[in-house]
Parts: sequence; structure tokens; C-alpha cells
Amino acid sequence: MSREMRAILAAILERAGLAPAAKGAMAVLRWSEFVGPDIAAHARAESVRRGVLTVMADSNVWATELSSYIPVLLERIRLALGDGVVSDIRFLVGRGRDRARSSLASGLPDPDTPPPTPWPNRRDLAAVPLTGEDRERLRSFTAEIRDPDLARAAERWLALTLKARRWLGKTSNGPGA
Repeated sequence: MSREMRAILAAILERAGLAPAAKGAMAVLRWSEFVGPDIAAHARAESVRRGVLTVMADSNVWATELSSYIPVLLERIRLALGDGVVSDIRFLVGRGRDRARSSLASGLPDPDTPPPTPWPNRRDLAAVPLTGEDRERLRSFTAEIRDPDLARAAERWLALTLKARRWLGKTSNGPGA
């Protein structure tokens, strides 16, 4: 598409008030560009609403790992699409669109597929305090790791995992339940 065509299309979308929705759709469509094909095979962007990109991850492991990269992902999206398109990323665990498609085809929910598990975002995790017992687990977990960078990464991973478990335990159906 030529620059002139892009400018015309951008102007039309802006006048119609659809520019933010179109940029959000671009974030979803370009997700594999932001994370790479290997990760995109396990974590699929679903939608952008009010600046929050919802991503469906195959497992809690993928959701936890990717949540530690939220700042990097937000910066990649900002550089590609501009400021204010995506301000946060929320991970859900489940099959996402595949489940929705099978439900739509039959008109009924798929009884064999559990609903997606809400996954905490970075603000949710920041609000969960670590206990003294958690801090002791972190110390003992990293005590034998000689490489300081690896020890910090392992400590961060375990801290996020402990916080996510506590958040999931408090919110039987996720936030607002």
C-alpha cells in the first residue's frame, strides 16, 4: 500500500472514530511479529479493549514466562503502532479462539473444554505481598546458584509464581469475582 493510500485510510478511520480500534486490531494481527513464531504458536493475541491486550496462552507456564516480558512487549508494540494503543497485557490460559469457533459451530459450549483461567497482570502481581516464608523460600531456592544473573532471574521467576498462585487462590474466578 502506498504512503498516499495509508494517509487517506488513516484520515478516514480518524474521522469515523475508528482509528483506536484499527490500531488495536493491528496489535492483534501483528502479535507474532512482536513475539516471534515459536511463542505465537503457544500464546495468541485475542483482542484489545481499553488499551489492554488480551493474550490466550496454552498453559500457566507460558503465561508466567510471558508476563515477565510485558515491558519489552509493550515497547515493541509502542514502537510499531504508536503511543496509547496498548497500555497493558493480560494473559488468560486456555485455547481461546479455537474453543470459541467450536462453540459457535455447534451453538453450544464445548463441554470438554474448561473456560479460560484468568491470569494476573503485572498490577495484580504487584499488589500481592510476599510473606516471610516466601522470602525464605526465595533465599533457599537461589542459595546454590553461582551465577548472580541466573540467581536473580530464578528469584524473580519464583517470586512471580508464588504471587500468581496466591492471586489465583484469592480470586476463584479471577478479578472481580
